Amino acid sequence: MNEMSADRPLYLAVAIWGLTIGGAGRRILTLVNGFAARGHAVDLLVLEPTAPLTAELAPAVRLVPMVPPRWLLPFWPRGRRTRIRLAAPLLAAYLRRHRPQVLLSGASHMSLACLLATRLSGSSVPLVLRASSHLSASAGARGGIGARLTRLLLPAAAAVAAVSTAVADDIRRHTRIPPDRIVALPNPTATPDLPLRAAAPLDHPWVAPGAPPLILAVGRLVPEKDFATLLRAFALVRAARPARLVILGEGRERAALERLAAELGLTADLLMPGYDPNPLRWMARAALLVSSSRWEGMPGVIIEALAVGCPVVATDCPGGSAEILGNGVWGRLAPVADPPALAEQMLAAIAEPSPTDLMVRARAFDSEAATLRYLAFLERVARPKRESPHRTQEEA
Repeated sequence: MNEMSADRPLYLAVAIWGLTIGGAGRRILTLVNGFAARGHAVDLLVLEPTAPLTAELAPAVRLVPMVPPRWLLPFWPRGRRTRIRLAAPLLAAYLRRHRPQVLLSGASHMSLACLLATRLSGSSVPLVLRASSHLSASAGARGGIGARLTRLLLPAAAAVAAVSTAVADDIRRHTRIPPDRIVALPNPTATPDLPLRAAAPLDHPWVAPGAPPLILAVGRLVPEKDFATLLRAFALVRAARPARLVILGEGRERAALERLAAELGLTADLLMPGYDPNPLRWMARAALLVSSSRWEGMPGVIIEALAVGCPVVATDCPGGSAEILGNGVWGRLAPVADPPALAEQMLAAIAEPSPTDLMVRARAFDSEAATLRYLAFLERVARPKRESPHRTQEEA
């Protein structure tokens, strides 16, 4: 695809909960900053304007908080899920007033709110859904009326940008969206700053020369990441040889995982320090990274690990994990929720690290190339510029 330039600028709106810590926030930050750097007008619509990554937003990107009228603020819920459910009227009001050329729903959690907003607004703004999670696997686990309503309204979207081929294929199988409106677009994960972040200091005895092999996992402590299976697999690994496990992340499963670790006798060789703003420095020093997920979209931690030369073991779960690893060419795969099989692959990876140049594979997810693909795709979907005035100087 040809690179787009500021000679044909778009007026884009991107909706997300907020620039929070984690994959969705980081990928959207990279995209909107990249869009703006190429001369496009970008509004970032957020329900949580104080999220941590907001400080890294480019000045050219306009942050638009989706907040209710002042009189309603005292009654506005604090919970993320409830606020997302109530976001549709706010998004609809924005669409009626500003009329961007495209509305991009930045992650699967915003899909329903954006679908409802386009209906409520009565506008002709085309909606592109960024499908960041495996539809059938995540819906099967969560269920509920929201998931059913999302599926019902999905065909109203102008297009779907799936984060992996597996996610795109799943949407084609389980929805009535015309197949030609579903495109797999890689995440902008391999950013130019990765080597610098990987080289950052890390003062911890577990990464000192001669220490036992360090196994790393990164992600929210939630059921879909299935760190319970990882802990059980690690117990088998440690029974066979010395090793240590670090899990970077926070979430509602912490207490349950800590109890399981104690039951398995892992406490002395397990570290769960919470969220680390720079997991790359751990990846650069780890013997391997393990992804034990039950499903994924396109896990950025696997790409980041490859980018710094860290071997990877992942579950062959629904989503993009196996796709990134070339079905075993660039890393080892194990069945989902199978601790003995996962332990076997972890032991093999420690004993015989992959000789393949892992960084070559990471280049397929280069942030510059991914941003250009997104822009080319959004330009094809966008309604004519003459119908969509740019922001005024005061608004910008």
